[in-house]
Amino acid sequence: MSGTPTLAGVDMALGAWRTRIAAASRNVAELSELPEFAALKAAARAGGGGDAGRVAATVDELWQGVLLLNTMLSEAEAARAAAGRLWMPGDLGAVTRILDGPSISVALGASPVLHRRLLGTATETAVVSPGELLATMEGAFDTARTMLARVAGATEAAAGLRAQLLAAVGTVATDLPARAAELAARLAAGASDPVAALDGLEALRPAVDAACAGAATLRAARDRLAQLAVLHGRAQAALGQAAALVAGLSPSAPPADLAELPGWLDRLARTLDAGRTEAFTLGLASWTMLAERGSAFWQHALDGVAAALATREDLRGRFGALQAKHRARHPGPDAALDGIAAELRAALSAGPSDLVAARRAITAYEARLARPALAARQG
Repeated sequence: MSGTPTLAGVDMALGAWRTRIAAASRNVAELSELPEFAALKAAARAGGGGDAGRVAATVDELWQGVLLLNTMLSEAEAARAAAGRLWMPGDLGAVTRILDGPSISVALGASPVLHRRLLGTATETAVVSPGELLATMEGAFDTARTMLARVAGATEAAAGLRAQLLAAVGTVATDLPARAAELAARLAAGASDPVAALDGLEALRPAVDAACAGAATLRAARDRLAQLAVLHGRAQAALGQAAALVAGLSPSAPPADLAELPGWLDRLARTLDAGRTEAFTLGLASWTMLAERGSAFWQHALDGVAAALATREDLRGRFGALQAKHRARHPGPDAALDGIAAELRAALSAGPSDLVAARRAITAYEARLARPALAARQG
């Protein structure tokens, strides 16, 4: 309050402080009734240190602050009552000095003798205004609330981490599941310092994330290996079937080291299981390059079979059209044309087709059939 205090202004200020103190008391009470706080307080009493003890101490200090504010309010209301007396009224300014000035003594804790002055006391105190004390209490309340929210989420966090581990079973560092399970068990059983247990669990998260990422990459590599085996089988089957239709379909030998891919991937899985993620990543990059070479080789073989069969069908279609032209233009015997036709029929129908010979014969057949028509136009 600024200026000369009035009864109306003082009453308004007192009413505002009653509202603030009632809200602070209610919120600290609700915070104290949370099961998470009860667990932390029990842990602190049982000797648990760390954050459990700090949160319990913070809530105790909040209650001390509420008591100090209530005492301040009682003093201010008494000064207001004295100022409102008709007989020998008190000083109305005393109310504003209590509400706005340094009117509350706060114990700061024990002072070690080596830190005291000669005339100092064993317990340090500070004199603050109600507003300063309330601001400090607001910060302490936020800190305690945040810590209790973390404890409330500890079970969910532990469950989420366990789910990540289950998704990566057999592909994580060998000691990681045991460490996470031990911390999760401590949380489930009510650890002496649940916040510290949660911190330990969350400290594992980068390693779990890396392991899960490696596990996903490894699964993708195994899928790729399976796809390569399917592609290999398709190419071999296609080559086998096409061998009865097309002569000379014998692709070059596949890269010799393709046979090492399965065993190499198993060794990489053991590397990941040992927690050597960097070595796993480097090794998998080399493995992937070889797998890509294998895929390209067998896909090229499949494409070659498809192209050869398409060429055979094209030649057979052209041969059929040329035979029709042959019959139309040369109904009688023609030793040269009949010989070429027989050669083509043998190349495209009897046994595996020699596509090189068939192309050569088709060209000769077309050229021979074109001669009579050209001679007729010239005549």
